[in-house]
Amino acid sequence: MLLDAGPGCPGLDAGDEQLRSPSAGEGTSVWGFTVATPRQAMTLASWGAPRILHANLLVDPAAIAWVAETALVDDPAFRYLCQAGSVAAVELLDPELSRLRPSRRLDVLVELGYSGGRTGARSVSDARAVAEAITATSTLQWAGVTAYEGLVGGEIDEDRYPIGAVHLLRGVRETVEWGLAAGRFADVPIVSAGGSAYPDLVARDLGEGSGWSAPVTVVLRAGCAHIHDHGLYDRISPFGSVRGGGELRAALELRARVLSAPEPGRLILGFGRREVPTDDRLPVVLGVLDAPGASTSGWTV
Repeated sequence: MLLDAGPGCPGLDAGDEQLRSPSAGEGTSVWGFTVATPRQAMTLASWGAPRILHANLLVDPAAIAWVAETALVDDPAFRYLCQAGSVAAVELLDPELSRLRPSRRLDVLVELGYSGGRTGARSVSDARAVAEAITATSTLQWAGVTAYEGLVGGEIDEDRYPIGAVHLLRGVRETVEWGLAAGRFADVPIVSAGGSAYPDLVARDLGEGSGWSAPVTVVLRAGCAHIHDHGLYDRISPFGSVRGGGELRAALELRARVLSAPEPGRLILGFGRREVPTDDRLPVVLGVLDAPGASTSGWTV
């Protein structure tokens, strides 16, 4: 969810996404939802979500038609926004929407990426070209700038942030400020970044107290996982022990029986990849149920 977390900067929450809107009052309020796929957007729309930020590219003709028929009508039940990271993406959307002739323009966020990363324009100049392509159409309108810095690796700065992530967010700011100065945005621009790794960096460098020249709506995406693991996020999250935030408390534990002890120092447990799929490292051993307090130091999966 995109939540208002009070004045000054975006908030942090266990939900999917967060928001600090300049028009929002004090306290917490729900703004909308972010999704990764058109199917997720369709599901949330059927549940009555007021705003859906599709943090991805809209390229499938059937999905484009659905957006045109549901979100781009005279009195839509929800607001839909998507991303474009290249002029080619704009050139795909525009003719499809021109053929469908919806009543409203589609809100598009320019996505800024980085070399070796996933989607997104590879430079600020490329991002500007995407923005200019959007504003040159009669079917789209430029709604803001977005990026995903969570997978940026490489050299770390003195504050323990990847230098590449800092540069990426600097590019987001530069692109937004260019759009503000040129009067290119259709409304108050949305500035969106974030993931489970560096939400504090986004708040520091893009938060509303970071010196914007004009009002912006800052959307801090707090991550795609409802359950964070002991390993990756403890090492990189601002709430983890490595970065001085204390010890994370697990939201989920797996309990498995010992199937065999075939040799000293080796146990075979009754779980595997079907129960514990991983994308970083294997699970951490927390303890032994039959021996509370027993040390598992040095135990590895």
